[in-house]
Amino acid sequence: MRLDLTCPAYLEQLALTKGTFWWQYLFTDEVPFADPHFETIRTGLGTMLDRFPGLFPAWHYTDLRLRFAARFS
Repeated sequence: MRLDLTCPAYLEQLALTKGTFWWQYLFTDEVPFADPHFETIRTGLGTMLDRFPGLFPAWHYTDLRLRFAARFS
């Protein structure tokens, strides 16, 4: 899948998401998120975005939350 990221941006997002499974799906439009097969991915990303701000308060997750809302709503 083609990601909407440059190589430096990829590494920044990798650090921000701590390598959480499926974080890359926030940066592609090529995945049919309405498909029930992606329910596990939606749940996992939602959990990450709910918990990480409390676990890592120095990091900012607003942009990822907006991407999540745009792709999974």
